[in-house]
Amino acid sequence: MAILRAETTLGVVKGQPAGNHIVSVFKGIPYAKSPVGELRWKAPQPAEPWQGERECYVFSSIPMQPRRPKDSFYTRSFFPVSLPRSEDSLYLNIWTPAESAQERLPVAFWIFGGGYTTGYGNKIEFDGEGFAKRGCVFVDFNYRVGPFGFLAHPELSAQDENGVSGNYGLLDQLAALRWVKENIAAFGGDPDQITIFGQSAGAGSCMCLDCSPLAKGLFQRAIYESGGGFSVTGIQNLDSLAEAEQRGVETLEALGLPDIAAARAMDGEQLIDQLYSMDRTGDALGFRPNQDGYVLRESILDCLISGHNHVVPFMIGCTANEGYAFEKDVFAQAVHYGDRAEDYLKACGVSLSSSSKDAVDTFGESMFASCLSWNEFELWRSGKSGYQYYFTKKAPGDDSGAFHSAEHHYIFQTLERDWRPYDGTDYDLSNLMAEYWANFVKTGDPNGADLPRWERFEESGRMMELGYRVGMIEPFLPPNVRFNVDYTLEMMKERYREFKTTL
Repeated sequence: MAILRAETTLGVVKGQPAGNHIVSVFKGIPYAKSPVGELRWKAPQPAEPWQGERECYVFSSIPMQPRRPKDSFYTRSFFPVSLPRSEDSLYLNIWTPAESAQERLPVAFWIFGGGYTTGYGNKIEFDGEGFAKRGCVFVDFNYRVGPFGFLAHPELSAQDENGVSGNYGLLDQLAALRWVKENIAAFGGDPDQITIFGQSAGAGSCMCLDCSPLAKGLFQRAIYESGGGFSVTGIQNLDSLAEAEQRGVETLEALGLPDIAAARAMDGEQLIDQLYSMDRTGDALGFRPNQDGYVLRESILDCLISGHNHVVPFMIGCTANEGYAFEKDVFAQAVHYGDRAEDYLKACGVSLSSSSKDAVDTFGESMFASCLSWNEFELWRSGKSGYQYYFTKKAPGDDSGAFHSAEHHYIFQTLERDWRPYDGTDYDLSNLMAEYWANFVKTGDPNGADLPRWERFEESGRMMELGYRVGMIEPFLPPNVRFNVDYTLEMMKERYREFKTTL
């Protein structure tokens, strides 16, 4: 039987058999003190130790976040119920197949996405059993999102010992990683074999951790699913600290609050509901990581160019229809290309005189270009690259295709939790993908017995298609994507040359 009792640095925790009884699950282990009152908008503090045995049988409340509209595309599959939310949410969950603390199994550390505004560790499509039954210890956790996780403000920076503010969600992730590093051996995990992985903002978080000096030595591998860390189209362009602080000033003004003391005194439920009831989008509010000079000393792009990232083995990829629910204005995107804007529009099949603003899926284009550019730049700079995938399996039940997040139910083997009418081909693909991901967590190589061989990108410049067909393919690049990739790579190479001349 797997471990049901573990002694952490804070006290003893008790778990339960999971749905698969060869696996144990520990739910709701505190990794930091509740960030309420004066701790709102401060770096996470160590959790308090406890006496006796703590029963970890129930997931914690989810982080404070806006309620999902019932008619939104993602609610039905990923947010089917409304769970209790609270600022007291800094807890993690562990699935382990280990029968003793001496086993030293590799660790999968999952970071949820949601635009840094929504999401939580125990969403319906996530589960650690698939990884655990394949010999991995699996960890997921909550971190602060939205205004609680990423609000910067001059007053907050003045109060901070490092003179920064706004990256509280990333600091939570670092705190959870440190907790795992210090305690995972008690659950049969190996603290020197930790793979971080995430999707969308979770992948963006992994990129931030890869570039943060504070994460040095905390993980050994990374998987980036549908993440953009440096795209010229602005999926994750980091604000400066000053820009983030100005957004914070505007946020407090919009709430009618005179200062941070008043904001800390405001009820959390009231704050989040009032903020998101305004006629503004989550993107416009700007709650995301900033380049503060402490957690992130430079942009993701500059970090990659300078080689200051942690340079760990990685997998990276995206889905075929990323932008199904996220189409963006192609003309607004064109401004990112400066004097090449008209060339970009031509590649998209439109012109400045065109009235159509939905001529191309610019969100999906950006995701694809970010993944391919990362791989191609690493190959150009160092002669090494990672494993790249392209998920093409169309979701049954509607015309959404292989949409952004569609791979979740496959990787975590939770197809039965979705409303969609999956069939045997879906379950076969799920088994293959779960094997690939677990193998990478264990060895840094997704390949294994009886699996179609997955070549490193450096071997042939090809990527693994995961769909009705599973096998290596040449990157399929429509003109707009090819333009994006070429433009991004040339920009990166030019910045690299400039960087080298300054050494």
